[in-house]
Amino acid sequence: MITCWDATQMVVEDASARFAPEWKENPEKKDILKDYCILIGHLAHRGKSTFYDTEVDENTKHVTIRFDVTDLKVYGSGVRRNGERDLPLYDLIDRAITFRICTHEETGHPLLVFTFPSIWDKA
Repeated sequence: MITCWDATQMVVEDASARFAPEWKENPEKKDILKDYCILIGHLAHRGKSTFYDTEVDENTKHVTIRFDVTDLKVYGSGVRRNGERDLPLYDLIDRAITFRICTHEETGHPLLVFTFPSIWDKA
């Protein structure tokens, strides 16, 4: 199965080609986005996700990642008995510009939608 980073990297590469030469990727910001994708991958695996969808807003350059979940259990406080965070969901929500839950039009599954800051800087 394709990973979140695989799907996102393809979209980012395409966007970078469109934005050049006025905008360039910031490697540090891109690494942070990759870290977000790794967390999303863990969350998607636990939620039995069937797909990822990534898009880049042409104006704001924000990166939006969507994925469905068919079975996701989130504990009330998000904290296990040993004091560690149970799911990366809370960390991702904290880092996202926006987070929302909606319904996938075709499957009816819950769809988690995260929008993250731009990884591009003015050249």
